[in-house]
Amino acid sequence: MPEINRELGRRKRKDLLEQLTRSGIPCGEVLGLHEALTSKRATDAGLVTTQPHPEAGTVNVLAPPYRFDGERLPVRSAPPQLGEGTREVLQSLLGLSEEKLSQLKANGVV
Repeated sequence: MPEINRELGRRKRKDLLEQLTRSGIPCGEVLGLHEALTSKRATDAGLVTTQPHPEAGTVNVLAPPYRFDGERLPVRSAPPQLGEGTREVLQSLLGLSEEKLSQLKANGVV
């Protein structure tokens, strides 16, 4: 296996695919994650959207992979920054008081 990996590493993907196809060996290109997400196909399908971000300017955000009635659901915003909304979530879902939240923050929990 090391010999095969070494030989494959010496060749370009495009050349390998052409040679395999000429030899009658069924094959196809498999994109890496970055290539797949930045491909024209992903863009045309609306799989990746650009959203405004307070620190980065804009960020790419994955759209939901499913569709309802042929339509992909819109992405409403960029993901929250680390810790954004923590206080609101702890208060609304857990009913923590301001005092308890302050204590948790002082102890380095949140």
